Amino acid sequence: MLTKAKIVEWKNAYDSLKYPISVYDELVVEGTNHPSKFSILGAWKTGCVKEGNIDSVYSDNNGINYYLSKRWAHHTPVGKDTWEFISENQLKIKDTVPPDFPSKKPQVLFELQQRDGFGYIWGLFTLHCCYPQTYPLFDQHVYRAFKYLTTKGKALPVLAPDNWDEYSTYKQFFMSLLEEYQMEYSELDRALWTYGKYLKQNIDIQPVNNPKTSPKKLSMLNFNTDELFQNFTLGGKVKPFWWKMDEQDNIHIFRRFNDGNNLEHTTYSSNLIDGVQLKMFLRDWVPLDNNVSKLYKGTDKEGLGSFVFLLTGNRTGTFIQVTSQLAALFTVANIWMHNSRQTGMKFSAVRDIEWRNLIKDYIRYRNEPEDLNLEVD
Repeated sequence: MLTKAKIVEWKNAYDSLKYPISVYDELVVEGTNHPSKFSILGAWKTGCVKEGNIDSVYSDNNGINYYLSKRWAHHTPVGKDTWEFISENQLKIKDTVPPDFPSKKPQVLFELQQRDGFGYIWGLFTLHCCYPQTYPLFDQHVYRAFKYLTTKGKALPVLAPDNWDEYSTYKQFFMSLLEEYQMEYSELDRALWTYGKYLKQNIDIQPVNNPKTSPKKLSMLNFNTDELFQNFTLGGKVKPFWWKMDEQDNIHIFRRFNDGNNLEHTTYSSNLIDGVQLKMFLRDWVPLDNNVSKLYKGTDKEGLGSFVFLLTGNRTGTFIQVTSQLAALFTVANIWMHNSRQTGMKFSAVRDIEWRNLIKDYIRYRNEPEDLNLEVD
């Protein structure tokens, strides 16, 4: 179990840039009334609330203004329609939420789940916003931390289940930690969320120096395997890959074929990534669409694969397919947002920060976990 000191360190490492703390604390913890309360909180939950004075929708007690990013739109998978519906009917909806924790899934949660573009986790967040001390926050990250800690590292789930009994068990775990650590529920939630997100990218699927893997190609390129980071692809078929950034900010990606005997090396130059990033910023959501045969025929849709294809003229199929690994890396580094709710995998450039800096921040985060005492007792 994590010590109180480590819980505090995880809490302090929370991504307050993507999820501004004052917005949540004022509207949920303090219960501040606002006509667009649930619409703002829905945007907050989906990472669409940004600090800035342009088209401000909320001003906190310190006078800091917040706006909604371009991702907060009806055609994107953020549940905007439902969040606005909840805001417009917030008093009526709150009346249907049991103030005491029920033994069975409440009817209002069933109804919210059935709305188009909504789901179990967002429905639970609605209940939480009504009665935050009755319904703890619940998502893939806090659930992963919960399972990892309660199974001593044996369980590391990717998603949180749509299961009321499991949520009830999580609540018991959460309340026991609150009593043990004597801290605010919002602080504990931030700590578990940050820890669970870290665990997601710390999964050892298979190390690069596994006996089944020949290091031949790496040694020919003078790469030390210790210099590489391991991540894994998104979607249903999770596959490991390894990567590094060199001194010229080029991204080197290594992936293993099914035979397990070779690692293929692909280099995405920093100039190429600049071109891809520019195309990303000019669009809302971009599909992966890296089907090589369709690209050769000119029948594939516009997507990451076609961006690389057009920017380089490169007709090497494996080079185009590695956009899957690049997209996974850019997602965990918070450069792109991954949309798993629509048909097909899509991505959006959600930050205006230079991608090189975010990759370097992510490298520092992966290289120096001891600075935050991130180990588990």
